[in-house]
Amino acid sequence: VRPRLLLADEPTGQLDSATALLVMDRLLETVRELGAAVVVSTHDPRIASRFADVWRMAGGQLTTPERLVGTLAHDSSGAISVTGSESISPSSAVLEV
Repeated sequence: VRPRLLLADEPTGQLDSATALLVMDRLLETVRELGAAVVVSTHDPRIASRFADVWRMAGGQLTTPERLVGTLAHDSSGAISVTGSESISPSSAVLEV
């Protein structure tokens, strides 16, 4: 049985940065191999930046999805910006909470 959708709730939440990147690399590789979609919830903007669509939750409200095509970063004021031009799979999405 090959799943068509994978759900991952904070898959890197308790991991150090290096291990978190390895876990995400493997998760995204598996999704591509399966031809599946994945939905990931995370608090980590580095993880969120690896996905094509990002929904944010604030004050109990879910935002309209944003299409990302680069690296997500926070500045000193807490604003979020996207830089770079990575190719991101359209079959992946993340909920940044």
